[in-house]
Amino acid sequence: MTQFKIFLYAFGPAVGVFLIYIILLPLYTPKRFVTAKDTPKKQSEALHALMNWSKWIISIETGLVSIIIAILKNEFSYSPLFLYAALISFVLSIILATALIGTVPGALEAVPIFDESISQDRKRASIYMYKFLGIVPIWWLAGMEHTYFIVGIILGSIGMLSGFP
Repeated sequence: MTQFKIFLYAFGPAVGVFLIYIILLPLYTPKRFVTAKDTPKKQSEALHALMNWSKWIISIETGLVSIIIAILKNEFSYSPLFLYAALISFVLSIILATALIGTVPGALEAVPIFDESISQDRKRASIYMYKFLGIVPIWWLAGMEHTYFIVGIILGSIGMLSGFP
């Protein structure tokens, strides 16, 4: 099997995960509301934590991608199909993490300032419903980023373990 065919077959898990999320996006969009007075502060802290975690995931995945590429360059007895699939999953996760980090400044600007004249019981939409490019909510980007990260780890582990006798 040529490297190109292996690379094409490796796209299967990535496409499958993406299609599952595309199907789930319209079916399950949570209605999250918050009512606490310190909501803007908590929302800002949550967005900063999400952004920092995305930066860490990018760092971890960059190291894993370089390890997988080094393994694929050398002709070890590992399964190239699973390693290419893991590589694709990690790259897609890095792209989604980058998009998520780019979304955070706009979401921070959208955090409402609490007004004392407004009742504390007034419901406010969760900041995770803020949409990237007006289409994709932050919760979806974060979910896809983490899903591809986990899928990449599983596929990479299978690819590495399949090379041992």
